[in-house]
Amino acid sequence: MSKNYVFQKISTPFDQLLAKGVAAYEADKWEKHRRLINPAFHLEKLKHMVPSFYLSCADMLSKWDEKIAAKEGSCELDIWPCLQNMTSDAISRTAFGSNYEEGRKIFELQREQEEHLLQALQTLYIPGWRFLPTKRNRRMKEIVKEVESSILGIIKKRIQVIEAGESNSDDLLGILLESNFQEIKQNGTQSGMSLKEVIEECKLFYIAGQETTSSLLTWTMILLSKHSGWQARARDEVFQVLGTAGKPDFQHLNRLKIVNMIFHEVMRLYPPVVMLGRAIHKETLLGNVTLPAGFSSCCLQLQYTTIPKYGATMQKSSSPRGLVMEFPRQRTCSSRISRLAGGLGYASDRTLQC
Repeated sequence: MSKNYVFQKISTPFDQLLAKGVAAYEADKWEKHRRLINPAFHLEKLKHMVPSFYLSCADMLSKWDEKIAAKEGSCELDIWPCLQNMTSDAISRTAFGSNYEEGRKIFELQREQEEHLLQALQTLYIPGWRFLPTKRNRRMKEIVKEVESSILGIIKKRIQVIEAGESNSDDLLGILLESNFQEIKQNGTQSGMSLKEVIEECKLFYIAGQETTSSLLTWTMILLSKHSGWQARARDEVFQVLGTAGKPDFQHLNRLKIVNMIFHEVMRLYPPVVMLGRAIHKETLLGNVTLPAGFSSCCLQLQYTTIPKYGATMQKSSSPRGLVMEFPRQRTCSSRISRLAGGLGYASDRTLQC
């Protein structure tokens, strides 16, 4: 499976309606896009994004405080939509910077597109049905046009700023455009990305950053509510590290060792991507088995945490200092919970045996 030139990614026509980008590419095209995107995720660049994350979190917590005050000290709160909105706001700020209001509208359309795609994936597949002008098919195509038009407008504004000689590379889009311009300037047009490809990478920022993060935070809160001892240790560490500092900076976050351990354990139990699919396009020898061209395989990541042999190994290797949270075995999860496990919601509205 690690030989990506043999076992290649599986894609469907529906994938193209949501986002392609580096996650869908192979071989040389993947290498080129990975190289151009890499500068946006260098550690020094990420440090400057901490204030944006703080603003998004502070906005969400202030809304929670208002609801609690209105209910005289306590209230029941559905945190899933709150965390979705918070992570969407955070990725909007970090992806588009000063244009984050426009970015938030784009990501709302992307979220709507996800819901349409999930509904399509859960219905009976009929070849050619996606070409029919049904209400859902028309809306999905409208969203693609709206999103691409909006992102293109933001990109053109940024290009004008860059061509005017003004620096504007504090967010993901600015860093990506600057990296792309430098590559084209040094090695020619063919070595860089087209506007269409830049748009696809911007759409992927949302898919890769928003859904996975909101799922991780939701599962973290669920597990901490079950393990009050670790909840208390994490709270004590936050107060000890931050104290009365108010706004956290990167150095503060780097010292939150227990919180980091908890996140790793949650990702072990509930990985943001629960399924990896691969296919081969020519006859391939795997050990003593010959696989025919067109063979496809699916690796269920979530299943490994429920298998004693693999689960015990991962607990030892990924849980430093003895942090092992209980995995709820032999329990039927509700449809909402099972949706969170998949990031993009492959198990949405279906029961999941944990």
